[in-house]
Amino acid sequence: MDKIKRITEKKEGFIPDLTSLDAHKKVELNKQLRRNLASYWKAYGMDFAVFWLMMSPEDREAFVKSVVPDIKMEQSTDDPTDLLLPELNMGVLQAQMGRGLVAVMQTRASMEGSVEEADLNHCKKLDQAGHMPIFSGMETSGTEGDAFEGVLAFVLDDGRVVVCDNDRSAEEKAKSRRMIAEGEVRDANQFITTNVRRTALLQFCCGIADKYFELKGIKPGEKVDKKESIDGLGKVIENVSKLQVQEKTVVSVSTEEGKSQSDAGLQLDA
Repeated sequence: MDKIKRITEKKEGFIPDLTSLDAHKKVELNKQLRRNLASYWKAYGMDFAVFWLMMSPEDREAFVKSVVPDIKMEQSTDDPTDLLLPELNMGVLQAQMGRGLVAVMQTRASMEGSVEEADLNHCKKLDQAGHMPIFSGMETSGTEGDAFEGVLAFVLDDGRVVVCDNDRSAEEKAKSRRMIAEGEVRDANQFITTNVRRTALLQFCCGIADKYFELKGIKPGEKVDKKESIDGLGKVIENVSKLQVQEKTVVSVSTEEGKSQSDAGLQLDA
């Protein structure tokens, strides 16, 4: 979990102080981070995309590592952090000639409820498969482990955690299980892990935004040269088009070679 801890400890630029946060406050933190990122993307999204896409793959890797030094090149299928944050590896961020990171930034900057719903569903699937990392102990008491082990715990719409202790009746426990299963309330561990995921991704994106400002030599709120962005976008499109033409040529050559070999095989069989 070290990667998550390092991301969530960053405190400058768009990222507010994280001292003395509890599980409920993390929800408010995520709302603030999301508003900050949405504001950033509205003002600088196109310029950032051009800035990022014009970099070489090596420069993109160095740029991301200046924010997360130990980011992996590819996702591991057995690392809980990687399963929780499948976006945070260079393979995804560099995908489609760099458009992977742009997609991650744009998604996290979105104010659509579908993004939060997708996060929760992702954690539900991990939980059902027995692969969801548990943070309730750390988030509620600062200790490792499951704070709700052996009991039912769920979260109400206002963010309050309700613990159904073992002294509750069988009927009350059955009702709590039914409410969780039917989506009337959210499982407490899923709720907390989902918010850890959101915090990590939002802070990563805000760290990327801060690094963009640093390298561009501008401050939040300063305007960028739109003409420069548009010119840069034209170059990006031109480069992408060239690469696509090259790719089609390679595929065409491979197809022709395959066809020739097939024809030769047919002649030999005849």
